[in-house]
Amino acid sequence: MQDRAASAQAFPPIGMQAPAPPAALTTTGARKRPASLAPPAVDLETDARVLADYGDPPGSPVLTPLYAWRVFKRQRELKAALAVRKAEAEHATTTLEDALVALAERVRPVAEKQQGLLTHLEDLTRAEEQLRSRDKVLAAEQDAQRGRLAQVDARIAKAEHELANAQGHERAVATELSGAQGGLAREEAKIKRAETELRAAQQREGSGAATR
Repeated sequence: MQDRAASAQAFPPIGMQAPAPPAALTTTGARKRPASLAPPAVDLETDARVLADYGDPPGSPVLTPLYAWRVFKRQRELKAALAVRKAEAEHATTTLEDALVALAERVRPVAEKQQGLLTHLEDLTRAEEQLRSRDKVLAAEQDAQRGRLAQVDARIAKAEHELANAQGHERAVATELSGAQGGLAREEAKIKRAETELRAAQQREGSGAATR
């Protein structure tokens, strides 16, 4: 009789329903999330439309330029706001990392006394040593790079100084050349004037001899 009752409870006849489990329990006994606490569905398209605040598109082509200007202006505002939010997010990330480091430094002395955490702390210590060695290598490379950059800067400064001197010498030579060309032009003018006077004198002498 007991076996039949258990079988009837496990497999109820057709038309009869077995008692439903409590609403707060799943088949594995775990509590279900209440419907009020379930994460709400996210409609990204609607949220983006509300955030953009472009307004409804115009129904007339005449109003299209004004709408385009409004969209353009609003996009500039959104880009500026996005840049501010990115800066705030980076600052918050840096603050969080600093807080985590400070928390780890405060918790570590207590964790070192726990036997179950010694293995993890040893792994952490080895990782820290590797990071320190890499930091030393990177620091040495950066120092060498700064030294090479200083040498390059010194060579560039020397080349710029030599270039300035060469340009000054070139200007001085150009000034001397201009003066020499001016003097040559004056001497050529004097020679031409003397040749003209000589021809005129020869013509006068020729005309005087002809009259005699």
